[in-house]
Amino acid sequence: MASGGAEEDRITVVVADDAEDIRLMLRLSLERDGDMKVVAEAADGAAAVAMAGLHHPDVLILDLNMPGMDGRATIPAVLQASPLTRVVVMSGHDHSYAEADVLALGAIGYVEKGGSATATAEAVRRLASGH
Repeated sequence: MASGGAEEDRITVVVADDAEDIRLMLRLSLERDGDMKVVAEAADGAAAVAMAGLHHPDVLILDLNMPGMDGRATIPAVLQASPLTRVVVMSGHDHSYAEADVLALGAIGYVEKGGSATATAEAVRRLASGH
């Protein structure tokens, strides 16, 4: 997070999911308390990499299964484009199956899809602060 005024103190986030309704739900939930700002959205992995390179967000929330470049291929590309961005993977897959895999690729956290948007926002806050 940047330091300075209130605008600069907000956690910047890119949301990458191929479902527009999920991106909207996450944007609303993340921005509700005013401490996070969604700076971009992406509908696939290639767009997520481009948005990470353009905005250098604090956090990128990444759907694991997207068309074209999936989440597993996207994680290292995002980290190359924006090394300080923390990648949080969101998936509906079995937690035990996917979590170790994405953490080994450089993600810092894994949240299961289908949970409440509020719980996802809280997880992003914790992970963005290094917990």
